[in-house]
Amino acid sequence: MIKYQRNNIFFRITSSDAISKFKARQAQSFVQLARKELEFNDAAREVVLLEFDRLSQWIFRIERICLSAQEGIMPEAMRLSFQDSLKEELFVIENVIDSHPEIFCIVIARYVKLIHSYAIGIARDRMNESMKLTTDKAFEQLVMIISDYLEHVLICMHELNNNYIHKKSPFISLTNYSMWLGDHDTFEPFTIRAKFFKDLGCGNVYVAKNYSDHDDIFSGAKTFAGRHGIDLVEEHPAEEAQVEYA
Repeated sequence: MIKYQRNNIFFRITSSDAISKFKARQAQSFVQLARKELEFNDAAREVVLLEFDRLSQWIFRIERICLSAQEGIMPEAMRLSFQDSLKEELFVIENVIDSHPEIFCIVIARYVKLIHSYAIGIARDRMNESMKLTTDKAFEQLVMIISDYLEHVLICMHELNNNYIHKKSPFISLTNYSMWLGDHDTFEPFTIRAKFFKDLGCGNVYVAKNYSDHDDIFSGAKTFAGRHGIDLVEEHPAEEAQVEYA
C-alpha cells in the first residue's frame, strides 16, 4: 500500500505564502547578480547561487516535516533539530566550496566560513525567540529568517566582489540580519568583516552602507569599529549603495 499523508489546508496556505515571498526575494537577488554595472565575479556569484540552492531545498524538506507534525505549538525538540540541520547545511556548503578550488579561491572559502561563524548563532537566537508559535506560524518565521540570511550573503559577497576582487573604494554593510540583537554585539559581524578586508590589504577606512531598517546607527557603528582599528566614513547621498532592495 502506498503511504498517504493527509494535508493540512491551513498549514499549506501559510507555507505557500511564505515560500512565495521567499521566491520573490530570491528573484530580486538574482537580478542583482546579473547587473552588469556590479561586475559580479563568477566565483562570488556562484557562492550566492549555491547558498540559495542548498537552502531552498532545505526549506522544502522542513516544510514536509512541519506538515507531518501535529497542529499546535511547535515542539522545542523540533525547533532545536532545525537549528542543528541548518548548521549541517552550512557545513555542506563549506565542503562544496573547499572541494572545488578550481572555482573558489582560498579567500572566498575563508570569507564564507567567516560569515557562517556568526550567521548560525544569529539564526539560533532568532529561531529561539520567534518560533515559539503554532507550527504554521513558526515555519513562516523560519522562512523569513532564511530569506534575511540569504540577502545578507548577497550583500557580503558584494563587499568581497568590490573590496577585494575589483579593488574599488572599500565599503562595509549593515543589514537587518547581522544587526539582530541576540547574544552578540550588534556591530560585531559588521566589524569582523571589515577586519577581514583590512587583513587582505584593503585598508582600514570603509564607507558604511546601511541596508538595515535602523536609522541613526552610524555613530554607534563608527565607535565600535574604531575600537578594532577600523575607520568608518558615513555614506553620502551621491554615494548610495549600488545594490537595491525592497
